[in-house]
Amino acid sequence: MTDLKQTQPAANAAPNKPEAKAANPTAQPVAAATPKPEAASADKAKYDFVFQAVAYKSKDSADKLRERMEGEGLRTRMTIEKDNKGRPKWFRVQVLVRGTDADASAAKQALVKMGLKDATQVSKKPVRGR
Repeated sequence: MTDLKQTQPAANAAPNKPEAKAANPTAQPVAAATPKPEAASADKAKYDFVFQAVAYKSKDSADKLRERMEGEGLRTRMTIEKDNKGRPKWFRVQVLVRGTDADASAAKQALVKMGLKDATQVSKKPVRGR
C-alpha cells in the first residue's frame, strides 16, 4: 500500500509542473508583443503639413507654379493676402502633405529639386481619426 501512496503523489506532482511551465511561456510573448505595436504606431504617426513655397504679386505666376507642382504630384493651394482696401496683395502658393515626417521631408526635397529651396514649413498638425 505504501507503493500506491507514493505513486499517486508522484503522478499528481508531474502533471502540475508542466502546467506551470506552459503558463509562463504564454505570458511572456504577450508582454513582449505589447511594446512593438506602440513603437510602430509612434513611427507611423501622421500629420497634416503645410509648406509655403513662394508668394507672388501676380495671380498668373502663382497659377503657373501650382500647375507645375501638381504635375510633379504635389497637392497645392493658393491663399490670397489682401491689403487694407481689400485688393489682392500676395498670392501664396502652399504645398499640403498628409503623412509621416519622412513624407514631409520627401515633399521638401521635391520642392528643392524644383528650385524652391526657400520653402518653409508653416504648420504641422496631428491627424485625428481616419
